[in-house]
Amino acid sequence: MSELTITLNQILDFVAKENQDIIREFNLGLTVSEIEEIVEVLPFKLTNEVIDLYSWRDGTSSSVTDIIAHSFFLPLNEAVGIYEEMMPLDIIDQNNNDSYFWQVAWFPILTMDQDYYFVSCRNDESAGKVYKYFIAGGEPEPMFSNLTIMMKAILDCYQTGVYKIDPESTILSLIDEFEEKKIFAKNDPDNEFWKTYFEIPRRWD
Repeated sequence: MSELTITLNQILDFVAKENQDIIREFNLGLTVSEIEEIVEVLPFKLTNEVIDLYSWRDGTSSSVTDIIAHSFFLPLNEAVGIYEEMMPLDIIDQNNNDSYFWQVAWFPILTMDQDYYFVSCRNDESAGKVYKYFIAGGEPEPMFSNLTIMMKAILDCYQTGVYKIDPESTILSLIDEFEEKKIFAKNDPDNEFWKTYFEIPRRWD
């Protein structure tokens, strides 16, 4: 079992203590052959981490279940569909250069409104960076160095009380935005995004 899968199980165990119904919102994981069949239309291979993610669970059945990064965990079929819708945005940057245009190897895994979390799935990477992108405008933010670090940071937010689950629903409450960002930075200390983030004056300073 990968470190990512162990961490995902810990997150689900933690939130299930608050609301057991949450477990039923997650679809059963896919086999590797099922994953390969669904993503065969993609012009790249998924990273090992993304395969581990969908082997663990195939997204959530409800768009109001937002216990992972305040976002809807996309079933793989839906993620592929969204990717295909976004592909026209890639026409300016076919070579996957580090630019602020949609790139051919960016694969969406989470969404909330017009915010997306996507993983860089370049063929030379086993674990790509995780970006957050407000598709209607703004620049992609390299939030985490990989999916394992992201999920460890999310688990940390639950364990420290920065995230709370309503026992009567599947809705995530963010208790302290500044502490959340500090936890993200602590779990990903080599990420230049967070180093720069805390150098800029914020509204809570």
